[in-house]
Amino acid sequence: MKVKANYSVEKVPSHMRGNPFIEALPTWREEHEIVRLIANVPPANFAITPDMPQTERRSMLKTLDSIYLPNEAAAGLAGAMDELIRNAYLTRNPMNVESVAEMYDDKSLIHQQGAHDSPIAGMMLLEGCSGMGKTRLVRVLLARYPRSIEHHEYKGKKLHTTQLVWISVEAPVGGSLRSLLLSLLDEIDEAANLVGTAQSYADDHRNSNIPKLLKAVGRAAKTHNLGMIHVDDLQRITELRSKRNGVFHFIVQLANVVKCPVIFTGTPEGAAGFEDSFEAIRRMNSDGAFVIPRTQKFASKFAEVLFKYQWTPVPIQPDPKLIAYMVYLSASVTHVMILLHKEAHRIAIRAGDPSLKKEHYTSAYRSRLRRLYKGLKVLRKQQPNSEKAYEDIMMELRKDGFAKDY
Repeated sequence: MKVKANYSVEKVPSHMRGNPFIEALPTWREEHEIVRLIANVPPANFAITPDMPQTERRSMLKTLDSIYLPNEAAAGLAGAMDELIRNAYLTRNPMNVESVAEMYDDKSLIHQQGAHDSPIAGMMLLEGCSGMGKTRLVRVLLARYPRSIEHHEYKGKKLHTTQLVWISVEAPVGGSLRSLLLSLLDEIDEAANLVGTAQSYADDHRNSNIPKLLKAVGRAAKTHNLGMIHVDDLQRITELRSKRNGVFHFIVQLANVVKCPVIFTGTPEGAAGFEDSFEAIRRMNSDGAFVIPRTQKFASKFAEVLFKYQWTPVPIQPDPKLIAYMVYLSASVTHVMILLHKEAHRIAIRAGDPSLKKEHYTSAYRSRLRRLYKGLKVLRKQQPNSEKAYEDIMMELRKDGFAKDY
């Protein structure tokens, strides 16, 4: 989404004012406001009658996919992201160029040109088990900002530039760093409307090696005032131990080249793969590490919300035992809970049953989730290595073409 710059100093700290890249961003909100903002509990049509066609009722199940409850990590991550993106733009004020050029005081020159600023623009890491919504959380938080902003004039001075606020890419299957860099260039092209043009960065570097691609990403990020990069599925580039040294070096180089914050999301096992390199893990955690916890408390709350959505003629008021059973079957993995609720509905609708029952969830688990038995079973054991074993199982399922949504 591209918008024209609309400058405002509302809630902009005094030391950040006078910077068009910061004043063009949406209003800076308190963390508790953000959590309410990103939650999504959509309305649904519950005027269900026994004679309503099954196809119509099944079509309504899609509503469940759009339900979103922010987890325990949401507020802290949102606040950190908002700080990070503004602090990154603080040292890149396009209106400072003329004033710096006219200065003769050595100390002022050193300060204004950022010599004392950290050389790392900032990196953050968000960990969470497969199916816990880490990717969705980051993308919902990023979506509060337009992807790009067009600047034409600021306080009577011409400012013809495009500000790319954020881009998001998935780490490629197989962990190819070259493919990852090309994906970054593709995303920059799309956000800057350069796809298919002579100025396309990706087209110009399809055959370039990794060092040249890194330089191209850095140059594109600088030219288009890139605010933040999101790299998803970090574990994909640490799966092969033979590639890890190259990955460590890549992370350090990326931090040095792009000059803007980078957020990584991945499984705990993927993040642990970087612990062999102190420099790489130091860079990745330079502005914080966050974890999406898998808790029965949040899962129970999520289940209660799911039961507000029922497409059987006689809705039920779920008792604590049914809530606990759903949490148990899903091992508190929120995406699994949605799958269970969907499939239980399908089973009830096909059978012509007036209401949802515990048996429908049992049948849903045994049919729709049978390929996940092993992984969910190890999670329920709650052993120290349970989550690692779960991720190993999920990785194998993805390789076999199953569990693509995890």
